[in-house]
Amino acid sequence: MIKNKIKWKNDNSCSIDDVEFQVEFGEKLYSGTSRDQNSFIIGKARNMLEALLEIPFDRPTTRICDIGIYKGGSVAFYHKLFDPQKIIAIELSPDPAPALESYIKINALEENIKTYYNTDQSDRIKIESILARELGQEQFDLIVDDASHFLKQTRESFNILFPHLAPGGYYIIEDWGWAHWEGAQWQDNGGPWEGDPPLTNLIFELTMLLASRPDLVASIQLFPAYAIIKKGYGRQMDRNETFNISEAYLNRGKKVTLLT
Repeated sequence: MIKNKIKWKNDNSCSIDDVEFQVEFGEKLYSGTSRDQNSFIIGKARNMLEALLEIPFDRPTTRICDIGIYKGGSVAFYHKLFDPQKIIAIELSPDPAPALESYIKINALEENIKTYYNTDQSDRIKIESILARELGQEQFDLIVDDASHFLKQTRESFNILFPHLAPGGYYIIEDWGWAHWEGAQWQDNGGPWEGDPPLTNLIFELTMLLASRPDLVASIQLFPAYAIIKKGYGRQMDRNETFNISEAYLNRGKKVTLLT
């Protein structure tokens, strides 16, 4: 049982087996360091990590896609928690995460954890090439997007990866609500990303997709910092088909006006 794997020391520190995870966000995350293969910093709150324990997985979590490696903590955490056959991890930065690469090497996980740096989450050609090489005809059981949090890039990742998610699998989008969080950092003078449309737009589109195509989306759970989308069990998409969520939901033939 994965519920019994995590041991919490306090709200900012936990461990799974012999690997420790410092749970931070904000400035402590940015300034913190994953020290080595047994000590990682991970950019999530405790309740976000515990939410994984409450997901009623209908199938073994054997294949995971993690979008946004950063300091390597999430990849190591998913590996220790789920013990999957394969994790494919994608990161925009060209610089490898040293602690994660050490974790992979020391534990002989080169075939189980595949890291791809210098990879834009919206680069369809490169990501499809990675999936063809690493995933083949298999499908993901869990996909987690904790990368840019920008609408265009996050939507395109969803368009690329959702066809590769198994029926009953889960797609998690983190930090979707940044445009609506309270506090001067997020609200004054348009916030840190004044010129970018809210990621909330994708959540609205997913809600319309849920109503229009329950065969594709079975359910959506929303929390202030993350959304959990469960893949439907109906007619599945051809993985060679180009999926576009903005063309998949219905609105009586009317144009949808999204937030700016």
